[in-house]
Amino acid sequence: MIYSIVKMTIRRDNTATLDRKVVVYKGDKNVEIQFEIVESIFKQYKKEGQNVIENLHASYGQLVIIKPNYECVVSEIAPTKDGRIVFVIPNEMTDESIDVGPYTFQIRMFDESMESRVTLPPVIDGLMVLEAIVNE
Repeated sequence: MIYSIVKMTIRRDNTATLDRKVVVYKGDKNVEIQFEIVESIFKQYKKEGQNVIENLHASYGQLVIIKPNYECVVSEIAPTKDGRIVFVIPNEMTDESIDVGPYTFQIRMFDESMESRVTLPPVIDGLMVLEAIVNE
């Protein structure tokens, strides 16, 4: 599977930023985006280190996405992978012209038992779907 790793920072002012925007093109499908959270206001007791997902023992992640037409999409809850939240961009997200544009999203992290959940601040326009030169 083709994948991309993106680093996310959660600031004290309750904003989230990426080291770069995630850009895919109309017609792209099954592209895996791995979000690594390198800084956060959330901590696990007596744990230190750079990887927030590992420090929080976040075993699962989920994305809540607002499409350009303001439709809300909630991804499947998926296991974390190598200390990253994993999201696979499905074909349904890039198959129509109405899907082209900026997406805002939030990440939810769950513990192993899924009893504890943390919702991170939204990343405004963090994902872009653009028109490809040719759509076949």
